[in-house]
Amino acid sequence: MKIAIIDDSVTDANVLKGYLHQYSEKSGKEFNIDYYEASIDFLEEFHNHYDVLFLDIEMPGSDGLTVAREIRKKDSSVAIVFVTNMAQFAIEGYKVNAVDFIVKPVGYFVFTDTLEKAINSVSQRPDTSVLINDPDGLYKINSNEILYIEKSQDKVIFHTMSRDYIERNTIKSIKEKLGNKFFGECSSGILVNYEQVRCITKEEVDVGIAKLPLSRRQKKQFTEDYIKYVGGY
Repeated sequence: MKIAIIDDSVTDANVLKGYLHQYSEKSGKEFNIDYYEASIDFLEEFHNHYDVLFLDIEMPGSDGLTVAREIRKKDSSVAIVFVTNMAQFAIEGYKVNAVDFIVKPVGYFVFTDTLEKAINSVSQRPDTSVLINDPDGLYKINSNEILYIEKSQDKVIFHTMSRDYIERNTIKSIKEKLGNKFFGECSSGILVNYEQVRCITKEEVDVGIAKLPLSRRQKKQFTEDYIKYVGGY
């Protein structure tokens, strides 16, 4: 599991690192931990490849809430845990779907409870791998990394956070491969990852920084399926 700690206090970050190592030894879970002292450095290097983020709210420059909003534009599923000196700031965190918050100084048992919430959140994410036969080579990616897929003549384009992949295929074939639980067609030839949807308006679906057309014919079914996905029923 890949974890990032973003905190301008090296001392506080080292406490969390120590707790993660301690939990790892007791549970047998392996963590790959990165540390960022500045939020701007983290945002420059963030490419949808972390499972859990421990994010300090009060940092110089971009505060943790601002950073979280930027993260959500790129990744709707990464588990965010806010770390703060003042609990009242954490309420804002739920607006960016934070898993939880912990108040400094952080105790080990409180930390482990929150960590387990984050781990459970990660384990519930879709984990379907997709094999893409791109002209550059054969790529295996997690379906959760896909923003949307669109038809382009006799090919399909997989738009992900890191890059686009092209494969000679059809949307119909891709739909059958992925199933309709996590993906839906917002308009003819455009297949959207429900996990990456930020907003649905009358005529558009916001996915990452893209605004995709929502056709009248497919609007009702797409919206209903998305609500079922989010609600889990």
